[in-house]
Amino acid sequence: MTWLGAYLALHLSAAAPAQAATVAVEREVPTRPPPPPTAVPAPAEDLVDEILPCGLRLVVARDRSLPVAAVAVVLPLGPVHDPPDRPGWSTQLAYQVLEGNRHMPPGGWAAFAHDAGGTATLAQSWGRTRFEMVIPRAALDDALDLAASIFEAPTVTRATAARAQALAATARRRSMASKVPASVRAAVHGIRPPPLAPPERSGDFDEAALAKIRADLARQVRPERSVLVVVSDLPIDEAAAAARRAFATLPAVTAPPRPAGPRPSGQPSPTRIDGDTDGRTWVVGAVPADRTSIEVARILCRTVNRLPAGKGTDRRVSMACHLDEDPDYPVLLVRTKGVVPRKAPAAVAERLRAIARGTVARSLTERQRRIVHAGLASDASMAIGLVRLLATRPFGAPPPAGLDDAVGLARLSDPEAVGRTAEALLRRTTWAYVPARIRPRGRKGRARPPASPAPKPARPRAPKRRTKPLPAGLGRREVP
Repeated sequence: MTWLGAYLALHLSAAAPAQAATVAVEREVPTRPPPPPTAVPAPAEDLVDEILPCGLRLVVARDRSLPVAAVAVVLPLGPVHDPPDRPGWSTQLAYQVLEGNRHMPPGGWAAFAHDAGGTATLAQSWGRTRFEMVIPRAALDDALDLAASIFEAPTVTRATAARAQALAATARRRSMASKVPASVRAAVHGIRPPPLAPPERSGDFDEAALAKIRADLARQVRPERSVLVVVSDLPIDEAAAAARRAFATLPAVTAPPRPAGPRPSGQPSPTRIDGDTDGRTWVVGAVPADRTSIEVARILCRTVNRLPAGKGTDRRVSMACHLDEDPDYPVLLVRTKGVVPRKAPAAVAERLRAIARGTVARSLTERQRRIVHAGLASDASMAIGLVRLLATRPFGAPPPAGLDDAVGLARLSDPEAVGRTAEALLRRTTWAYVPARIRPRGRKGRARPPASPAPKPARPRAPKRRTKPLPAGLGRREVP
């Protein structure tokens, strides 16, 4: 070993204990604890649902798609609240509200929306009336002031009453058209059939009739029985504050009364209903009036209509489903063929139960769930669609957990939740059937043709006009 190797070996052997001691000392020093994880902020509230001092229920949501605002005032006023001897009375009262008051001129609701560059509509179903308006965001404060003036004392004169009655007579014929007869819907939901005829137009209104209109408006059009829905691109707290300022002038109430419900029929749910059908046996069932149940019923209905013949079901039984989507009294109507009428409800319930459990056409049901979910999400992405979804919620519904829960998107996004909701819906549904009317048959078993109307009398023929022969030289010439 050379002197250089001996020197290096001696130097390294002397430095090793010191280095080991240094490492040991460094390991004994406690390390600094890691920084705490960054706290994730709670999601912002996307829906406001509260009761104002005047008793009005305020629902505010935000839509960032366009700089517009949608306002809807919902009143519990519909044909189910009409007196039996006064058909069309609720529609006449709804149009009487639009005839103005001391703060709003006649037709001011629609005139304001059109002048601001928006639209205004009036929609009425069996149990509610909805005044809607879509305007630019800059006109939201004025629109809220106009909505608050709806609950002021209206202007009731002979001219305004006659105009409201004429408009109601035209609107009732258009809005109450449905595939489900009124008697069938009322029997399924256990209420008395409302008079759906248009109001009788009377030429003159005396003081007693005008006083009756004022009294009914004061009893029906009240803020503690109504709902205000506001959707805009403003922050929710800012839009809610604007609504509170607009309705702060209305008097406060202590105990808001519950909205007046329909008149119950007092009879149990029937299993057979007599009515006019289209030649098939109808099976009808009442659907709960919440958005989730309605959309789940829509999924079941779409699956029934697209189910191939013999796909896990009886090939001889055909079904066609229709969902009549009323905000308060929805009905599921299934037309059946190839089954005995009294056994049709059991056949329909069995097929729907198989679809809900996934034993039949699971992939088809999943496809329909995605389509319904996409359509509902598309409606909720626009101001007018979102305000209509929020305005059709039940009046006494508890405050939702969020916007998705309010419009029904929370459960539709989960296939298992949809299946559980469908099974619960079918367990609560009581089915009834409407037998098809059978024509009397002849001797050979053929259906008799309908009686033809009396033949029309023959129209007398006009006498033929006599023509004189043409003079010579004016007729057709023969070519040689």
